[in-house]
Amino acid sequence: MKPQILVDGYNLIHHMPDLKRRMQHDMQQAREGLIGILAVSRHGRKADITVVFDGSGTAGGSAGRSGVRVVFSKPPEKADPVLKRMMEKKARGVQMTVVTSDGEIVRFARLCGVKTVSSGEWAKELKSGVPEGAGRPDRTVSRKEMEEWLALFRNRAPADGMGD
Repeated sequence: MKPQILVDGYNLIHHMPDLKRRMQHDMQQAREGLIGILAVSRHGRKADITVVFDGSGTAGGSAGRSGVRVVFSKPPEKADPVLKRMMEKKARGVQMTVVTSDGEIVRFARLCGVKTVSSGEWAKELKSGVPEGAGRPDRTVSRKEMEEWLALFRNRAPADGMGD
């Protein structure tokens, strides 16, 4: 079974300055930005990533085109109980890592035998390359794929003529 990475969504966004600024004006855009970044970091890696957000949203509870599973808590519930339930239900023998800087979640993860990485550390690793727990890449991302992701982040269509 693939390693699993659980991400405390808003907690990680608050450790990424560009997304934190976006969130002040448009929460959906900030969430989509994070999902896109996680998808690029996940692409070709040997880990399943699930990002959990507080409240309702538009991304639903399944893996979309990004390959990143997005889960929203049901209001008034917050993301923390959802993350805790996911850690409790961890299948035996599955390597799981939770990305958060929430002390209560970190303590709970340790009780469940789940590895923790602080959101600040993971944000740095996302910016610099391979985040901890993501495994080694199976393949590289083509230039075309990279242009498509960059275009998505810039909210414009991919540049014509970009090929593999």
